[in-house]
Amino acid sequence: MVERLKINQFYGAPTAIRLLIKYGDQWVKKYDRSSLTTLGSVGEPINTEAWEWYNRVVGEGRCPVVDTWWQT
Repeated sequence: MVERLKINQFYGAPTAIRLLIKYGDQWVKKYDRSSLTTLGSVGEPINTEAWEWYNRVVGEGRCPVVDTWWQT
Protein backbone atom coordinates (compact mmCIF):
# COMPACT_ATOMS: atom_id res chain seq x y z
CA MET A 1 0.00 0.00 0.00
CA VAL A 2 2.86 2.39 0.82
CA GLU A 3 4.45 1.73 -2.57
CA ARG A 4 1.23 1.86 -4.58
CA LEU A 5 -0.30 4.96 -2.95
CA LYS A 6 2.99 6.77 -2.15
CA ILE A 7 2.01 7.02 1.52
CA ASN A 8 4.22 9.38 3.51
CA GLN A 9 3.09 8.58 7.07
CA PHE A 10 2.76 5.04 8.39
CA TYR A 11 1.55 4.15 11.87
CA GLY A 12 1.62 0.62 13.23
CA ALA A 13 1.15 -1.16 16.53
CA PRO A 14 4.27 -2.53 18.24
CA THR A 15 2.64 -5.98 18.14
CA ALA A 16 2.49 -5.81 14.32
CA ILE A 17 6.06 -4.48 14.15
CA ARG A 18 7.32 -7.40 16.28
CA LEU A 19 5.47 -9.81 13.99
CA LEU A 20 7.26 -8.36 10.96
CA ILE A 21 10.59 -8.71 12.76
CA LYS A 22 9.82 -12.38 13.37
CA TYR A 23 9.24 -13.05 9.67
CA GLY A 24 12.31 -11.17 8.46
CA ASP A 25 13.29 -7.99 6.66
CA GLN A 26 12.51 -9.32 3.18
CA TRP A 27 8.75 -8.80 3.67
CA VAL A 28 9.34 -5.07 4.04
CA LYS A 29 12.36 -4.55 1.80
CA LYS A 30 10.70 -5.95 -1.32
CA TYR A 31 8.55 -2.79 -1.50
CA ASP A 32 9.53 0.80 -2.30
CA ARG A 33 9.24 2.88 0.87
CA SER A 34 10.92 6.03 -0.43
CA SER A 35 7.71 8.07 -0.06
CA LEU A 36 7.69 7.56 3.73
CA THR A 37 8.64 10.61 5.76
CA THR A 38 7.26 9.70 9.22
CA LEU A 39 6.71 6.46 11.09
CA GLY A 40 4.42 6.13 14.07
CA SER A 41 3.85 3.64 16.83
CA VAL A 42 0.40 3.42 18.39
CA GLY A 43 -1.56 1.34 20.88
CA GLU A 44 1.12 0.38 23.42
CA PRO A 45 4.67 1.35 24.36
CA ILE A 46 7.22 0.16 21.81
CA ASN A 47 10.24 -1.80 23.02
CA THR A 48 13.78 -0.77 22.04
CA GLU A 49 14.41 -3.68 19.65
CA ALA A 50 11.17 -3.03 17.73
CA TRP A 51 11.81 0.73 17.59
CA GLU A 52 15.33 0.25 16.24
CA TRP A 53 14.18 -2.27 13.61
CA TYR A 54 11.23 -0.06 12.57
CA ASN A 55 13.57 2.92 12.16
CA ARG A 56 16.35 1.00 10.38
CA VAL A 57 14.36 -1.34 8.11
CA VAL A 58 10.96 0.28 7.48
CA GLY A 59 12.14 3.90 7.64
CA GLU A 60 15.57 3.18 6.15
CA GLY A 61 17.12 5.27 8.94
CA ARG A 62 15.72 8.50 7.50
CA CYS A 63 12.21 8.70 9.03
CA PRO A 64 11.53 9.89 12.57
CA VAL A 65 9.51 7.46 14.69
CA VAL A 66 6.66 9.09 16.62
CA ASP A 67 5.56 7.05 19.65
CA THR A 68 1.93 7.94 20.43
CA TRP A 69 0.99 4.98 22.66
CA TRP A 70 -0.21 7.36 25.38
CA GLN A 71 -3.05 8.62 23.15
CA THR A 72 -5.10 5.42 23.48
